[in-house]
Amino acid sequence: MRYFGPLRKRGPPHFLHGSFVYKGPERQVKLLSLHRLTNSNYHPVLMETNFSFDSNLIVIVIITLFATRIIAKRFLSTPKMVSQETIAHVKDLIGQKEVFVAAKTYCPYCKATLSTLFQELNVPKSKAVVLELDEMSNGSEIQDALEEISGQRTVPNVYINGKHIGGNSDLEALKKNGKLAEFLKPVFE
Repeated sequence: MRYFGPLRKRGPPHFLHGSFVYKGPERQVKLLSLHRLTNSNYHPVLMETNFSFDSNLIVIVIITLFATRIIAKRFLSTPKMVSQETIAHVKDLIGQKEVFVAAKTYCPYCKATLSTLFQELNVPKSKAVVLELDEMSNGSEIQDALEEISGQRTVPNVYINGKHIGGNSDLEALKKNGKLAEFLKPVFE
């Protein structure tokens, strides 16, 4: 029998005290506890469960904990304050040329967007502003400003003629239904 921790006397008199016990190849878990019957007497109590530790269960619990943390961080955190100068600077960058793309070098969706625009559709690079945010010292501030402007934090973040298009899936959907060519007409004039 292997104990996972020492028995301790702590807490109010009506609580159970104890530690987990691992026993046997079936990995059955038992909880050995001391139940305080009076203020000075302790009585050992052995509680068995039919619950067994499964490696899949452990993985599910870990994934659930990480997912909860990510969701809480993403949706429940307070938004970062972005200076008005940064927002004005990003709006100027969006309006500088006909096409604006905020991307990151390691992002496969960003690579697909840039390939669609510059290789498939032959958008001239001279008519586009492409920011690789992960290579810029103020890239996170620009990404925060883009979130404030458009509500989209993810990359790629695409604007055509000052109009927010969205990400790669939005660009591909416009390309598929033929509306992307309409948006890009002024670029080729």
